[in-house]
Amino acid sequence: MKKTILYSLITTTFIISSVFTVAISRATSQTNNTQEHLDTGSTELAPDNIISDSKDEMVYIITDQSGTPTKSFIGNNLNTSTTEMPIKMQIKYVLDGHEISPKDLAGKSGHVKASFAFTSTKKYQDKLIPFLTITGLQLDTNKFSNIKLTNGKIIKESNKNTIITGYTLAGLNANLGTDFLPETFTLEADVKDFQIDTIYTIATNEIFAEIDTSKLNTINDLIGSINQLSSAFNQIIVGSSDLSNGLDSALAGAKKLASGSAELNTGAKKIANGATEINTGAKKLDAGAKELSNGLKRVVNINNKILDKINSVTTTIEERIELLNTIIAEIESDNPELANRLTEIVAQLTNYYNQAYSAVTSYTDGIKSLADGADQLSSGAHQLSVGTSELSQGANTLADGANALQNGADSLANGLDQLSAGGHKLNSGLNTFRQQGINRLVSFANHDLNSFLINFRATVSAAKNYHYYSNQNATSVKFVFKTPSI
Repeated sequence: MKKTILYSLITTTFIISSVFTVAISRATSQTNNTQEHLDTGSTELAPDNIISDSKDEMVYIITDQSGTPTKSFIGNNLNTSTTEMPIKMQIKYVLDGHEISPKDLAGKSGHVKASFAFTSTKKYQDKLIPFLTITGLQLDTNKFSNIKLTNGKIIKESNKNTIITGYTLAGLNANLGTDFLPETFTLEADVKDFQIDTIYTIATNEIFAEIDTSKLNTINDLIGSINQLSSAFNQIIVGSSDLSNGLDSALAGAKKLASGSAELNTGAKKIANGATEINTGAKKLDAGAKELSNGLKRVVNINNKILDKINSVTTTIEERIELLNTIIAEIESDNPELANRLTEIVAQLTNYYNQAYSAVTSYTDGIKSLADGADQLSSGAHQLSVGTSELSQGANTLADGANALQNGADSLANGLDQLSAGGHKLNSGLNTFRQQGINRLVSFANHDLNSFLINFRATVSAAKNYHYYSNQNATSVKFVFKTPSI
């Protein structure tokens, strides 16, 4: 989520850098005479040379060839300033792998690497004032070849000159806890008889001050929805646990049925020796069948309660998924990477949810069928008890039936044992998904994403609150650096 928002910001700086570079290249010829006045400390400044606006404060900084300030002036009246700059500039040159001073580089040939670094030095409420810096350079095509730029762009290229611009975002990495935003730009080239014209740099915080943070409220809504989704999923976990416990109860009843069926089988074999014994066995069967039926009815009641909870949670989950999809659609154009990431998470969540719901449905159908069978068994056992007078005549037939009943009870116990194991796996799987999926999503939303939004808003606030350098009536301030030629 962090890189998506800030890479959109970087795209904007490319557009702004083009505008500023054109402005720099057009103003270069106009400001040469003016900057000579700045060098000599003249108090005169032709109104044609620099655009003046009482609400737009301009601070001009003359630096040495390494970017260290030597003089600074405010506005057209050229009042000298001693106030520390809120942004520092540093230029380093490397010739064929070895650092070299600018004065020693003049006239040299070889592979040159020039690094321009900018650092924000002033804070507002513990956040550095963010600055966008745009640096314009003009290179002699006959002297510079194989030009490479990091965090820069070639604006114009001709047979005589190549105009390039480099940009940085000073202060953002420290504010946002990131390390991928450019605080330097680098120029590399093969050079013959090194010479570079005057370098101009503009530093401004306006691009950050104009950001409308109210549009980030959609992200806050998303974080809230994710937390609600987590709460709803916890209810599913509770329902799954109840389901697992109900299956354990059903399994215990089935084992009792299997045990009772074995006793019935034994009793059926003894029926041939007397109707009394078979009548007693029939009554035991009747009691066991009723116990099974009552036990299964309790399971059905528990299952109905579970279904009520699951249906309630299902509605909540479907609503949250629909809300998430709506939010994804809203942020897709501005934050495609975040939208894609959230779409994958929602798809995965929907898949797990559908699997869980399908398992619950299958279990419900099985419980209902089992309950119907238990009712039939209870009815048959009662009839068996009533018809004990006929049992003496059909003792052998009853013995065969009791044996079949025992086999069926064993099969039922085995089936419920598998169903119970499946219920435990369902509960375990849901807990695993909560830990590996839901909990990680909630952690990302509440920690990484939320922390980033807080820092981003604080950075924008710092930019909005720094709008003047010395003139308190100013609504914005720009810093123009002039670095002499080599």
